[in-house]
Amino acid sequence: MQNLIGFRANHHTNHHKMNRLKQFSGIIWIVLAAFGMYLMVHQSTIEFGKNPALDTRIFWYTIIPIFTPIMFGLALFGYYCLKGEYDHPKRFP
Repeated sequence: MQNLIGFRANHHTNHHKMNRLKQFSGIIWIVLAAFGMYLMVHQSTIEFGKNPALDTRIFWYTIIPIFTPIMFGLALFGYYCLKGEYDHPKRFP
């Protein structure tokens, strides 16, 4: 019985550590999404300046609408991680 109680206490501590790790990873996802958007827009402006040909414009006019929702979803996932939506439910008193 004592081992079972010790396991529960340790089990709860492990969940707390994992929840904190999930919240920290939420910050990383948000920063990664913002950096990805910045990098994408920055690279497209550089490419437009170097080669304003039609094929460059078509490429970036295709890439930006495709990857913008992906970056938004990554930031939203990070927000929910930071908010604690993916935390392990507390089952032990």
